[in-house]
Amino acid sequence: GTSFPPAVLSLLAPLGTWLVHVFRQSTRCPAWFAAAAERRARRRHGRSAVTLVVPSPEWATGYEPCGHRVVCLPLAGIRPTAPISDADQRLGLATHRRIALVFGYPHDAKDTRCVAEAFRDLTDWQLLVVGEAGSDPEFDGDGWRVQPVLLPGFVDADTRALAFEAADAVVLSFTPGYRRNSGTFMDAMAHAVPVVVSDDSLARSEEHTSELQSLRH
Repeated sequence: GTSFPPAVLSLLAPLGTWLVHVFRQSTRCPAWFAAAAERRARRRHGRSAVTLVVPSPEWATGYEPCGHRVVCLPLAGIRPTAPISDADQRLGLATHRRIALVFGYPHDAKDTRCVAEAFRDLTDWQLLVVGEAGSDPEFDGDGWRVQPVLLPGFVDADTRALAFEAADAVVLSFTPGYRRNSGTFMDAMAHAVPVVVSDDSLARSEEHTSELQSLRH
């Protein structure tokens, strides 16, 4: 995976065939850099190829002139997982409540306040907040009918797997217009956990919906 501008890939990629998953839209390169990358791509025709995998057709704009093949795979990155029947017990969670998972880093495009307001007065759901989001002040303090379980900071792969296996739903609340892919969304799909996601976001887009429908069949 990369967030490098595509022209950088053209100049730096060794000979061979490369499949690169672009998980963050890059800034545009200076015109002279893009031109140099295009010249190198022409010189290496037949000896090297870079295919960019992007989550949305919107991301393809500007990539083709650098000599890359672009493929849209909205749900690229899903990995195989194994069920963990006692995940909730191993995390010390109450077994009589449904668990809603908030996972990852609370960057500016995540609307954690909306999540806190939605769950603060619920009695049959408990928030499990894992990763850097566990340090978000929106999930701390009093006033909760059911206090969230917070696992702040970096967590290893085993703890991440336990969190997704224990969850009854994963919550992705983004600010309007968020168009980046979501690793948490991919993890939720890998663990077969339902996802509650903001309407105006890439994860709720037609591309993702169509891909999910094809996976069901």
